[in-house]
Amino acid sequence: MQRSSTWRCGARHALVINTTLLLVPFVAFLLAELVDASGVLAVVFAGLIVAWSHAGITTATSRRQAQLAWPFGVYLLNGALFVLIGLEVQYVVHDVPARQLGMLVAITIATWIALIVVRYVFLTLFAPFSRTPRDPRFGHHHRGRIVNTFAGFRGAVSLAIALSVPPSIEGIGELTGRDIVAFVTGGVILVSLLVQGTLLPAIVRWARLPQDETAAEEYELAQRTITGATVAVLDDLAAEHGISDEVRDRIRRETYEYLELSNARAYARQSRADAASISELESMLSTPEAGNHAGAGDDADDEGAADASWARSTAPSNSVGGAAMPALSASPLEMIATSDDIDLTQRSPITRYEEATRLRLAVLERKRAVLHRLRREGTIDDLVVRRIEDHLDIDELRLRGVDPLE
Repeated sequence: MQRSSTWRCGARHALVINTTLLLVPFVAFLLAELVDASGVLAVVFAGLIVAWSHAGITTATSRRQAQLAWPFGVYLLNGALFVLIGLEVQYVVHDVPARQLGMLVAITIATWIALIVVRYVFLTLFAPFSRTPRDPRFGHHHRGRIVNTFAGFRGAVSLAIALSVPPSIEGIGELTGRDIVAFVTGGVILVSLLVQGTLLPAIVRWARLPQDETAAEEYELAQRTITGATVAVLDDLAAEHGISDEVRDRIRRETYEYLELSNARAYARQSRADAASISELESMLSTPEAGNHAGAGDDADDEGAADASWARSTAPSNSVGGAAMPALSASPLEMIATSDDIDLTQRSPITRYEEATRLRLAVLERKRAVLHRLRREGTIDDLVVRRIEDHLDIDELRLRGVDPLE
């Protein structure tokens, strides 16, 4: 916590943080090359270190900014990847004799088949140690392993390793076979994208895998855990930040209501899953060949209904002190309500707002701490962490505001 605060004080702006993180792989590569080490491995280790400490060295603004910018950058890098593949393959085709092209194509096909077999064997051996859903048909079943096998495409990492092979080594001379490595690697990438990408939808339909509820279960577990942990320490947070009892009790009510919403969503999802299982069993008993999976399309409607119920339950009342307020009109300049009998002995609305903001920010920090603890313990997946952290970042930006672009 202290390290994160120090970083935010020293490098507040999101542009500074994201630019520094963007330069990390290049610096790691150059430093590795200076000591005659592998630049590719240095970049990989630097990425692992940054990913592990990402929450402590970034802010909500920098994370949101990076998430908006990176998809476009990834799109450009993927385009550059295929340009490099074309250049390498074209160079090899013009440099290698025509009588060897057939052999190189055969080596490429054999390498691709070998990679498919090795990936399937690896998944088979690794299955007892993997985290799989409760349904034993998922993951351990050979159909699930076949889907995972064909979903493993070759791309940027394979090409980067192939291109990192130097043309010559000092003291040894020119390396033979580098062109063959580049050609086979580019060919395997193209074959995996064209063949596996074309066959994957048909293989998924053939596998008829059961619906995976692991992500939803982990998301609900994380939401309930971080909210419950926040409720347990809310009094301590309020005392630490000097929050009044009125504001503390209001935040407590909001937190309890959100916890009830999370519990209701978990119960509704489990009810839908049970109903779908019963429907599937009844369908299998009546028509064994039919694989109806009814009920999955109602998730969005139930989710929207739960959100609407949550919005109605937490919507502010249209009355102040028992006096009804006029409804909002289309005019943005219309005065909504006025009062001539303001009690100056009460706490200022500005003070209450500032206290509520400080307490909400402290609650968000507590939720992040519990969330990352769950990730370190292996309770939830990284994708679930990023999904919840996105919501926490949006809440923080709403309270704190974005960093100015100066």
